[in-house]
Amino acid sequence: TYGHSQLKTGHPVRSAIHKQLNGRLVLRWVTTWESLLLYVLQPFCSFHLHCLLATMAQYRVKKSSILISEIRDESCVSHFTTRRS
Repeated sequence: TYGHSQLKTGHPVRSAIHKQLNGRLVLRWVTTWESLLLYVLQPFCSFHLHCLLATMAQYRVKKSSILISEIRDESCVSHFTTRRS
């Protein structure tokens, strides 16, 4: 994973050059892995977000239609009670 074949044998193991090369190789590998993981997870997450938003929209439509029907029922009742009195 660290690419030891690319390191030169003349540098000591704990030298700054050795650490920089290892750091770059590891950083490049981690960055590539994270970007591949994002490509895999992005469609999965967007599908679930779409489902969540659609469910919320349906809930709001149901709730608003119930409220509208309650308002209509109350207005009809109040209309009939005012005519009788």
